[in-house]
Amino acid sequence: SDLPTDMLQAATPPLLGLPGDALSVLARTLADPLRPLELIAFANTCHAVYAAVQGELLKLQEVHANAQVLCTKVGTTCCKLSGSADMMWSDKNIDAADSTVLAQIIASGALPKLERLDLGANKIGDAGLKALCDALAMGALPQLEYLGLGKNQIGDAGLDSLAKAFAMGALVNLKELIVDDGPLGTEHPALKAACEARRINLP
Repeated sequence: SDLPTDMLQAATPPLLGLPGDALSVLARTLADPLRPLELIAFANTCHAVYAAVQGELLKLQEVHANAQVLCTKVGTTCCKLSGSADMMWSDKNIDAADSTVLAQIIASGALPKLERLDLGANKIGDAGLKALCDALAMGALPQLEYLGLGKNQIGDAGLDSLAKAFAMGALVNLKELIVDDGPLGTEHPALKAACEARRINLP
């Protein structure tokens, strides 16, 4: 939802004293591709603020448009996805390009309550998993406990990306990982070691 008008108006004078890069940082904090109205309201506070955050606003509009397409593909909406605890997106024909959009959503911090993410039986592949891992390595999805990635045309390169993300501390609350692709699958040495170190169940 939009920020309260009176709150924005009260904040405008001190905001005008902030340098453009500080306003851009604030804009990135408000940028939620599932609920973009907060940044839109902030950008429309005054001309000076809009000028400073226009680049971030344009980026958000692009990601939001892509998020809408992805949500339509899997049969949901951005509004329903926001705040979800479960994303059961198995067998939705999600490919590497879709995974990149999902990674952008995840990296934005728009899914802080997500506990279960099932992406099994899709077409994510190595490139799609790498995009997701890059987002996860930034500390996204702090509440996630279950991650399903089985039957996704993932090879050793994708499993390497996942192992590296875990080694960097990604998904601090993850309890179970489902993955069965690649020549080694759950016996992939780096992934198996990372899961054992973190006590992540790898059935």
